[in-house]
Amino acid sequence: MNWLENGEDIKKDIEKEQKYWKKGEYEKAGEKTAKVLEELVGPLKSEMMAEENDVPQYFAQDLMAGFVYGLTGDNYQEYFH
Repeated sequence: MNWLENGEDIKKDIEKEQKYWKKGEYEKAGEKTAKVLEELVGPLKSEMMAEENDVPQYFAQDLMAGFVYGLTGDNYQEYFH
């Protein structure tokens, strides 16, 4: 799973994500963004999310806040909690 193997599909997914974003369909845009990330780095394995791994309560929110911070310089964390 990487750009060399999936580059054309990733480009198409990015174009779809941008169209969803422009239309205000943010959930669909987020789903396409996740698909692009999965195509680039691989899926998030279900065992990583299992309760026995002591995943912190705000794992997903903090992850998204960090992702947004990396893109914008502001984590907008108040929107994720």
